[in-house]
Amino acid sequence: MATIKEYNLEQPYWQKAVDAYKRFLSEADALQLWQNACEACKVSPKTEDIDQLDEVFQYLSQKDGIVGVYGASLKLRLRAYKNLLKAKGIAA
Repeated sequence: MATIKEYNLEQPYWQKAVDAYKRFLSEADALQLWQNACEACKVSPKTEDIDQLDEVFQYLSQKDGIVGVYGASLKLRLRAYKNLLKAKGIAA
């Protein structure tokens, strides 16, 4: 897992997203939410591709309530990561 050390910012990945949702959902419900979102976006639930994760986070950010809030947070973190990589001249 790549980390941008100057910012202590880890590369987003699917398990971190599921863990975020487990803060207020059961593990089974968090996994089901993630699987449903990935299916809707036609993405593998265990994808590590940043652009695919961005699609899933965008999808989740459009949901109502706390699911959408967490989706927006995940999306913001991922985009910050991508922009920092770009600023450092590293391909995402």
